[in-house]
Amino acid sequence: MHGPGSTAVSELFGINGVASRLGLSYTNARELNKIINKKIPHTRPQFRCEEIVVAGEAFDVYIRDILECVRSLFGDPEFASHLLLCPKCHFTDLTREENAYLDMNTGTWWWETQV
Repeated sequence: MHGPGSTAVSELFGINGVASRLGLSYTNARELNKIINKKIPHTRPQFRCEEIVVAGEAFDVYIRDILECVRSLFGDPEFASHLLLCPKCHFTDLTREENAYLDMNTGTWWWETQV
């Protein structure tokens, strides 16, 4: 039994006829990852594959540098309307006595850090 990882994807696409019936140009997770790496614009940080070993079993993990991702997001005007930059306060009712925490910028830490 497998979870929703790359091995399960490869096994599914490895079943005779599945990839062709779905009209896919790839037949396993590695081929799909190669397509993803080539199709993502170069302004975005590239994925890199690293192997980790857990309880004697090796797994391929695809990762990106988090600081490169943050630089890419904040440097791309396409995402400007989606970025949360200012602290906000929301309340549960009109008495304004109880805060509603919805996103990171509504949290106490954000207020203490930026205000």
